Amino acid sequence: MRPFILIVLTAMLTLAAPLAASADTIVLQNGDHVTGSFVSADAKTVAIKTPYEGQISLKWADVTQITTTGPVYVMTSSKRTLRGTISKMNDAIVVQTGTGSVTVLLAQVIAMRSQEEQNAYEASLHPPLSRNWAGDATLGFTLARGNSDTTDLTTSVALTRKTLNDLISLSESSVYTTSTSANTVSADAILGGAVYHRNLTSNLFAFVGANYVHDELQGLNLRQIYSAGLGWNVINRPNTTLDVEAGLNYTRESYSGTATLSPGFSLNRNLVAVTTGEDFTHRFSKVTSFDEHFFFYPALSEAGQYRFTLIAAANTKLSSWLSWQVSVNDLYVSNPPIPGTKTNDVILSTGLGITFHH
Repeated sequence: MRPFILIVLTAMLTLAAPLAASADTIVLQNGDHVTGSFVSADAKTVAIKTPYEGQISLKWADVTQITTTGPVYVMTSSKRTLRGTISKMNDAIVVQTGTGSVTVLLAQVIAMRSQEEQNAYEASLHPPLSRNWAGDATLGFTLARGNSDTTDLTTSVALTRKTLNDLISLSESSVYTTSTSANTVSADAILGGAVYHRNLTSNLFAFVGANYVHDELQGLNLRQIYSAGLGWNVINRPNTTLDVEAGLNYTRESYSGTATLSPGFSLNRNLVAVTTGEDFTHRFSKVTSFDEHFFFYPALSEAGQYRFTLIAAANTKLSSWLSWQVSVNDLYVSNPPIPGTKTNDVILSTGLGITFHH
């Protein structure tokens, strides 16, 4: 029995020796050795995946030595990409390429990636259109009978596709409310939009967008707003983002009188206007987030004519796929063409939603 155990232990050690020799190693200032698989790094930190603690991040200031056995891709501030094994020398990284060694100061390192991370990065540069989508769809329904006799239906859909180079955003929201006893419709509005951002620099982007609005009670058959301009990424943190945008837009509107207000009246008009606005997102916790979009459209072709749109929503996850959402839409027109209609329509809705990623 004892010879058999010795044979098994010898075989295990023999198999483990190449694995240990092929592991990437980091030596810390306190003398500790961290072994595992190099993942990625930048000018301040390095990440390594260990067998027991998973992926950990270490500060370069605490690292005295690093040795990798597999290829590492090193991107520098001069837009140069080096490939080879790496080691640390004071405040610099030595890359051992196939043709020799290259020394790069840590301050000049933009990113370092393992082969696996580099493959994922290159795939993310040009993903297929079907990938990287995230969003949620919400449905709210209220039915009241008895002293009240109303039916209320609200919908909301928000989809985004973000890559390293661009952003696509699609949205839809609607509200429809009827009173059976009075045989009236007290709300009937639909909003939809599509926006495309193309990054020009790390903070500057160009955008084009199309927005559509139908508001039956305001006599608005359809408003089409086509915008283009530039935007600036003011805040870009993991939990908070803020973009400000400015440009020009062409607007086409079609109005007709309602059964109770100006029946038979109709108007079609075209406007050239300025587009200004901001997009704000903030994640309060892992389950609660807030999105807000405000756009102001002062007309250039008609003095004193302006519009604004406010869309805000708070989303709370109830599970990995189910959420509860509260949203507010505010549509304002300074001079409604249909006599007797109000300038402002505010829509408050709540309901359960489905969250998904692809």
